[in-house]
Amino acid sequence: MKHYGILLILGLLLHPGCSKPGPGRSEPPPPEPKRNLSESLGFQSGEDVFARNPQPSAASAVAAGVVRTLTGRDGRTIEALLLSRTSSSVKIRRTSDNAEFTVPFAKLSDPDVTFITKSALPVTPGP
Repeated sequence: MKHYGILLILGLLLHPGCSKPGPGRSEPPPPEPKRNLSESLGFQSGEDVFARNPQPSAASAVAAGVVRTLTGRDGRTIEALLLSRTSSSVKIRRTSDNAEFTVPFAKLSDPDVTFITKSALPVTPGP
């Protein structure tokens, strides 16, 4: 009978579903949440470079990668790198698979069209 008690205790201690750390072991503390985009990219916490210069120049827009979540008139969204624009469309690269598309402004929401037309994206000749 003694052996059953010992086996029961050993079974509870060695059970794979046991979530508590054993003696001498502790779980690592959770990472501190980032307060803003600048801090998550590694800038000093007091230095918010995006707040100072919210609109990048044309050269840095493509080099730094202006990524924006675009919303269609039907409500669907896509996260994309904005590459260039014409008078009636924008060329984008989808971030999930790097596929490139040309999207007519007529398919995008008004705030996205305003953002794109006022941005410093390179303007290419087109229809």
